[in-house]
Amino acid sequence: PLSTNIVSSGGNGRAVGLNTPPAVFSDGTIGQGGPYDGIVMLNSAQPFQFTRPPSSGSWDAQSGTEHEIDEIIGLGSRLNTNSSNLRPQDLFSWSSAGVRNRTSNGSRYFSIDSGSTKIVGFNQTPPGDFGDWLSEACPQTHPYVQNAFACPGQFSDISAPEGINLDVIGYDLAATALPVVTTNPATSVASFSATLNGSLNPDGSATTVNFQYGLTTSYGSTTPVQTQTGNTLRPISANISGLLASHIYHFRIVATNSFGTTFGSDMTFTTLSATGPPVVTTNSATFIASFSATLNALLDPHGLATSDHFQYGPTTSYGFTTAPQSQSGNTYLNVSANISSLTASTTYHFRVVASNSAGTSLGSDRTFTTLTATGPPVVTTNPATNVSSSSATLNGSLDPHGLTTSVNFQYGTTTSYGHTTTIQSQTGNTYRNITGNISGLTTHTAYHFRIVATNSGGTRSGSDRTFTTP
Repeated sequence: PLSTNIVSSGGNGRAVGLNTPPAVFSDGTIGQGGPYDGIVMLNSAQPFQFTRPPSSGSWDAQSGTEHEIDEIIGLGSRLNTNSSNLRPQDLFSWSSAGVRNRTSNGSRYFSIDSGSTKIVGFNQTPPGDFGDWLSEACPQTHPYVQNAFACPGQFSDISAPEGINLDVIGYDLAATALPVVTTNPATSVASFSATLNGSLNPDGSATTVNFQYGLTTSYGSTTPVQTQTGNTLRPISANISGLLASHIYHFRIVATNSFGTTFGSDMTFTTLSATGPPVVTTNSATFIASFSATLNALLDPHGLATSDHFQYGPTTSYGFTTAPQSQSGNTYLNVSANISSLTASTTYHFRVVASNSAGTSLGSDRTFTTLTATGPPVVTTNPATNVSSSSATLNGSLDPHGLTTSVNFQYGTTTSYGHTTTIQSQTGNTYRNITGNISGLTTHTAYHFRIVATNSGGTRSGSDRTFTTP
């Protein structure tokens, strides 16, 4: 057996039907008749803050209290005791799939499927409790309540890892979780605009989310509210404009559901000067075929008339350039150029180059490899359009890959599909849009679809997509 006995807390024992009454008195002494399972005390010598968000030098009192309550009601490892008897949490400690680790050596993580899925790592570093979560360096991307080491200025409430752990040791969890948010760095920072980013898990409740931003941590401006539902982590972003050039801005994500409001940590960005050299980023190539491709980049002309082009070739000496394009303004623009007459099965280097009166900027080098001269078709399922109560247009892209190719769409109310559009014949080595019009659909119904193409090199299916008829 794993252990002669499993030692639970009083509250945890009662949660699974055992007769384990409270035994703690208000003065902290333990004895029969004590009305409490435990008492949480915060060290008054430490800078705890009871309002959120805590300042950069203060600890969040609520997170600390929740941490201790979790341990009173059952979280914790026998590694913090001298006993060989396991705690309930120790039953879920693994080092790899099928391999348990109930020691303070090596790595351990919390898993509820025999180690196949890592939910969160366990702390192995004293003096942190061995039943707490492995902690990142400050500031933490995931400042979980049960992290062994917290960070000043950050806070959290009980979320998925703690909830799952309490669930598997015997508690029935009520849907009372606050949303979980993280403020992420701003992107596309220009002279007068930027994109604010964060992440959100609504934790099962309808949640409104937006960003606060301004020149100080008092913020003063907000982005439009977005509504999110579900139990998964997802990225949240908002574009802001009307900013001042060459200024530092503060921002944070804020989310609210019926159980309360959660604030992300404060982050800053600095807007660009009103004018200056262009700002460029080389992005991945797309529509890579046997003899052609599309080169892509992001460009901010930075307030001045700007000329941009791409350099490309089989080495970082490049040797070829695309036709110059003219751009202007103070916002980020997607720029692209189609190139052809490439050699099949060859690796190419490329970068974006932009110049204005303030200077020339070079994007980083990227590579792509052209396809073989012939081979299986290359397909992508694109979103449906023209969706009505009884009809829709299905869309996809296809590169026949140098061979005569038949292509159509599969569709239906499940991923078994059951219906197909008329087969079309295509040839060549370039990408083209493929469409299929369907009718006879049922109102208020979700449909699945995908593109399917076949040639002598094989059959390829695009990913499944869905649409819902109104």
